[in-house]
Amino acid sequence: MKGPKIEDHLREIAHLSQVLSKGIVSEESQLAGQCCITPPQLAVLSYVIRMPDCMMTDLSKEFDIKLSSVTGMVDRLENEGLVSRTRSHDDRRVVRLKITQKGSEAVKTAEQTHNKRTKYVLELLSEHERKCLVSILRKISESIKQKRGENK
Repeated sequence: MKGPKIEDHLREIAHLSQVLSKGIVSEESQLAGQCCITPPQLAVLSYVIRMPDCMMTDLSKEFDIKLSSVTGMVDRLENEGLVSRTRSHDDRRVVRLKITQKGSEAVKTAEQTHNKRTKYVLELLSEHERKCLVSILRKISESIKQKRGENK
């Protein structure tokens, strides 16, 4: 007797994906609310930390949003003192972003809270299950990136 086919799992995977997605969005909203920033702003701040001196166009590409939307978001982050902008001396059209101390602290606070909640969830799993989960998520993530043409 053969095991279940992929089709047999589709409905359950779709349902579980929805539950996880709702949970993640709720979690991000709570974390961002504690830091007085929105989930998209938190994502931008995290990106600027990972990619120091990134340009506005980098954010636009990374998050697949219009440059005008990025500009508006960065305006708000700059007004809150979370990022700073620097214009290139060679080309004034090029604007580079840097995280400020206040921005770093906001992200650190959000990450600490997130890590506590994630640790709670991961403690529900055995060490073997955690390793399997990480391996599966990595495989899916790499496959999605490859399909989208992103570098690893």
